[in-house]
Amino acid sequence: MDKILITLYVPLLEANYDIFIPQNKTIGYIIMNIQKGISELSDDNFITSARRILVSKKDGKVVDYNTYPSESNILNGDTLILL
Repeated sequence: MDKILITLYVPLLEANYDIFIPQNKTIGYIIMNIQKGISELSDDNFITSARRILVSKKDGKVVDYNTYPSESNILNGDTLILL
């Protein structure tokens, strides 16, 4: 499987999104692309930032920018929080 289905919670918008993330891209790359999509979906109410991070809802750990989803123990069905 080359993609993982996650639920992304965005506190700034108080919204959840079910999205597929690629396993062969780094978390930093994924965060940049997620932000672009959320900005479009929210009619630009979400401002992109290079300082955004992903946090695992199950253990509260920040997901390292330089890792791949499989290295970060992100599994299908996990919920991540975009801060």
